[in-house]
Amino acid sequence: MYLSFLNSMMLWMGGNPAPGGEAPNPLVQFIPFILIIVIIYFMMIRPQKKRQQQHEKMVSGLVKGDKIVTVGGMHGTVQSTKEKSVIVKIADNVKVEIERSAVSSVIPSGRTDETAGEEAKAIEPK
Repeated sequence: MYLSFLNSMMLWMGGNPAPGGEAPNPLVQFIPFILIIVIIYFMMIRPQKKRQQQHEKMVSGLVKGDKIVTVGGMHGTVQSTKEKSVIVKIADNVKVEIERSAVSSVIPSGRTDETAGEEAKAIEPK
């Protein structure tokens, strides 16, 4: 099925030589490859760049008191920030320094699992 689709595309774009023996335009032969590259860009590369920009924005906006989760799954509170790292309090009298790139997400302040559940119950229709 895939080959028949490619053959029909090549016929439609003039991929076969004309009866007079003229060769098709070489640019026309590269159109499928160009289309594949464009599709890959919009399906894979562009969304990844957006996610990376959002992560960089989130990490650069870290301030004291933010609750974070690291890539390793460790939860903590930001105590201070440096240029490339963050000091995180993970327990009483336990502070660790981690790279900013190791921060996976920032937990919105004022929301815990209990309050999120209560908000969901309040919204449910009766």
